[in-house]
Amino acid sequence: GWHDYDGEDAESEETLEKMQAKAAQYSYDTSVNDTINDHTIQRQEERNGLALKGMYSYSDGFFRRTVHYEADEKGYRVVKEINIPIGNGPQVDPNGKADVSSSLSGAYSITADDIAKPKRKEASSSSPDEASSEDAPSDESEEQQQEEESAENQKKNK
Repeated sequence: GWHDYDGEDAESEETLEKMQAKAAQYSYDTSVNDTINDHTIQRQEERNGLALKGMYSYSDGFFRRTVHYEADEKGYRVVKEINIPIGNGPQVDPNGKADVSSSLSGAYSITADDIAKPKRKEASSSSPDEASSEDAPSDESEEQQQEEESAENQKKNK
């Protein structure tokens, strides 16, 4: 009869959710290899319906730790974990670079200079005097930063 209609409705919603979960599929991987700060990160994950498998790995100059995991209806569990001692801490290299790659957004590299130099908004239009201003002493940008900081402090004090 009609009286148990609500129960059926809730049931069919649940099965829709289950169907969607069973149909879910994706895989991705990302990695960062930062020779400036001597540190790497890697991630991989693949989902096939209700079964998910993945791995993440990182090194911090002391250890390289790798964890393989799985998740399904029974929950999340670590399948394998490997810790390898690699040294006495990070070997910092100011001339190094960081390589970043992702299956979703491609790959790029940056250097310590890229990180240290804030990109100025007005520099986006390529003007001929840009090259010469780069060699000039960078007092201007320090003053700029101090001005910004004091402006921020004034905001906080109000």
